[in-house]
Amino acid sequence: MHIVGADCHGGRPGWREGGLIEEFRLEDAVNNPQRSFEFWDLLLYDKVLSEPNITLVLDTVLYAAETENGLIRRVLARCDKTEHLYRVTARLFLDCTGDSRLALEAGAETRWGREPKSEFNESLAPVIGDRQTLGSSILFTARDYGRPMPFRPPKWARPVTKEMLKFRSVGSWEYGYWWIEWGGQLDTIRDNERIRFELLAIVLGVWDYIKNSGDLPSSAPWAMDWIGALPGKRENRRVIGDYLLTQHDLEGRNGEPVDAVAIGGWPLTIPQRFRRVAEPRSALHAVGLQHPPPLPLRRSVTNLFMAGRNISASHVAFSSTRVMATCSVLGQAAGTAAMLCATQKPPSPPALRGRTVARVAADPPPG
Repeated sequence: MHIVGADCHGGRPGWREGGLIEEFRLEDAVNNPQRSFEFWDLLLYDKVLSEPNITLVLDTVLYAAETENGLIRRVLARCDKTEHLYRVTARLFLDCTGDSRLALEAGAETRWGREPKSEFNESLAPVIGDRQTLGSSILFTARDYGRPMPFRPPKWARPVTKEMLKFRSVGSWEYGYWWIEWGGQLDTIRDNERIRFELLAIVLGVWDYIKNSGDLPSSAPWAMDWIGALPGKRENRRVIGDYLLTQHDLEGRNGEPVDAVAIGGWPLTIPQRFRRVAEPRSALHAVGLQHPPPLPLRRSVTNLFMAGRNISASHVAFSSTRVMATCSVLGQAAGTAAMLCATQKPPSPPALRGRTVARVAADPPPG
């Protein structure tokens, strides 16, 4: 996935996330001018390996959590490739799984789907709530080979017509297309394999139209050189913390929280799935009219932080906070807060009841 955030494709000069994500982006610009996804992966791999306090465990998934008195005591994970089981014990945990898997196993409260307009008085919410989510996308890249490059689609590719692309631009095909979005009407976790198949079928159908419809003759020397193998998942469970962001927060109507640690700025984006050919590809609604809206730092279960697309937000607010640069800054804030909590004296037992708030403004550790 490409990185987007408060800059919103360069449309807001001066709006850009700082911290670790900026360091990564600048280093990638210097060492990966060809914009290879594989080299971006290598950069992230190098950053993790270069940190002496990180233990990297690949191809491993969390499958259970052990809790006691409202606290997560241990997390269990497994790697089938090496046939290892891991038991991870800690004072504090961060759920950055996207799917809220640790929160689910720990018994935290979660939400799924769209809230009705009446719940938070959000103008962009549907009148009647449901379990529909934002769908997933599979991207591809292509390049000009300087000679005719034929393309023959597989039999299972979806036929794509000019009418189906009425509201979707295919004027450039070097990198496409985020609007190939599908699966929000399904369960984006349990139906992931079905969604993957459908997205691949649509991607190849779109490329077949570009190459073989006759409407775009300049595509003749172009060929795909990469296609995603995993659906880029936008939404499923969201963890409920002490505070739940809504459309009003993202539009700057509720003021700045005292524990603001990140900024938003991506539009409130409600994509329409690909087969709704009679509707525009997406509805974009700007947020933070004068400045990027600040986002607070909160926790869910007593010793569980959350960061990424699973944070405590309504469906409408989530449509802005879900993007990668915003998620990165939230992750850095949660990691910093966890460090402060881990290096200070533990709170007294009464403070551990229920969900608590972790503030960045906590006293610094001794020394």
